Amino acid sequence: MPSSFFELDSVKNAIGRFSHTYKNIDKFRYSDGLEKILFVRWQRSGHPDTQLNTAFFGENLDSLGEVLSGYLGHSNFSILMIQSQNIMSDVLPHEKIISYVRGEYGVNAIIPERRGFDGDGTKNFRGETLSWQAVLEKIVKEENL
Repeated sequence: MPSSFFELDSVKNAIGRFSHTYKNIDKFRYSDGLEKILFVRWQRSGHPDTQLNTAFFGENLDSLGEVLSGYLGHSNFSILMIQSQNIMSDVLPHEKIISYVRGEYGVNAIIPERRGFDGDGTKNFRGETLSWQAVLEKIVKEENL
């Protein structure tokens, strides 16, 4: 790789995000008596993830669970893998969870989200509070977290 590659803002950002995530996950390795952990993976389709059309290629609940279990040295965790379904309406649908499928390592869920933050229409795609609240409350209750 040319050294100029590592000077790109997108690469610097990716390295920073990876380092932050690694430091946090490393805290949970081989911990005896550790309470159950909930990992959340948001496979959002809003900016900036649309810049990498293969960002989530091959990523699924099983593959992520196996990697985490192998690295952590235990499987005292659950994963909530969320995909956003962008809706064009100004009003959020009554059903806040479109799909909720349990697997060996946790749950795959699809939630509706309007453009922006809580449908404010901006490019600040930070999610839909009511949809997130519904899916998080459901998994926390099921997993006794």
